[in-house]
Amino acid sequence: MSFRASSAKRLASTLVQRAGGQVWVFGFRLLGWLQQPSVAPWISIGGQRVCVIAPHPDDEAIGCAGVILRHRHAGDTVLVIYITDGSASRAGGLAAAEMRQARRGEADAACALLGVDGQVWLGAPENRWAISEFQAPLRQTLLAFQPHLIYAPSYIDFHPEHWKSAQLLSQCLDEHAPPLMRIYQIQVPLTAILVNCVADIAVFAQQIEHVFATYQTQQGSLASIRRGRHYNAAYYGQGQPVEVFWEMSATHYQRIHSKPLDRTHGRQFRGLRRFSFTDPLAYCQGRDQRQHFLHTNAPSVTLGTGT
Repeated sequence: MSFRASSAKRLASTLVQRAGGQVWVFGFRLLGWLQQPSVAPWISIGGQRVCVIAPHPDDEAIGCAGVILRHRHAGDTVLVIYITDGSASRAGGLAAAEMRQARRGEADAACALLGVDGQVWLGAPENRWAISEFQAPLRQTLLAFQPHLIYAPSYIDFHPEHWKSAQLLSQCLDEHAPPLMRIYQIQVPLTAILVNCVADIAVFAQQIEHVFATYQTQQGSLASIRRGRHYNAAYYGQGQPVEVFWEMSATHYQRIHSKPLDRTHGRQFRGLRRFSFTDPLAYCQGRDQRQHFLHTNAPSVTLGTGT
């Protein structure tokens, strides 16, 4: 195939992908208009300590870069804790040691752009660590920081390292003074079943793109992340991309994540993938499991008042 023909094929594929994404945006907008979802808007009272748990370097950007910037703008103190070193990624053909170094540098650059007050690198070797090894350092970090609010990964995911990080966190929460929790979504949508807090991040859209750009080794996954933000914006009646969360008490978070999982769990969920045509499947697959988590002995929580 000639260079000209190859370029034309790539261009056609890109245009078809964009058209497909726009069709789904219209569908989500219509669905939101019909269902009128009830969610609490993101707020911050300022002066709070906020912790973000990132299973991999880039998950903090994918899940909540916008609200990190909003928290900093509101005068909150933000700490990012990276659980794994991300070394199992083979993007660009990098060896594990090279990938570890690259992702550490990317995380440093992202945190600088986000303006966070601190970052902790636990450095668990991806796919080669045990929860028991990192309970003490994570618990000590949380006790020292005493967060009012934690943004966290969850079992609503297909990635084993995301589940493992969620289980680790659930075992390190202080039961006597539990913080408020907000689960963020990565590739797998939380969907309207679970979302109860929505953050308008339009004012920081350009800064978020700069943060995304720091993760050069992970650019292949970001197109689907952007589509998901547009779908959420359409469904929740926003003109610009938003970030969505499932807000709950720490007790509820612990109950959901107390049971260890095996690798078959990931088959219950589907993430947004490279191509837009199958995006609705990510919202349909795993509905029963989302309902199960929603009703897992859920204690009452007052939404939108923590930070």
